[in-house]
Amino acid sequence: MLAEVKETISQYDFYSFENNLIQNKKSIKETESPRLILFRWRFRICTSCSHEFDIENEGMFYKCGECL
Repeated sequence: MLAEVKETISQYDFYSFENNLIQNKKSIKETESPRLILFRWRFRICTSCSHEFDIENEGMFYKCGECL
């Protein structure tokens, strides 16, 4: 699966892919990304409290550490 994700990401030259995460500057809602790569976003917005968080430091999926 990861090979397919990397291949899809490489089609979008505005994404930087490091440590198996997209080093995004935009939220998922601000882009037209294929669903295949959504779980690779590094910076996310919590679906419960709308707090922006770094998935490398806290949280799981789309909930920050405080809302888990």
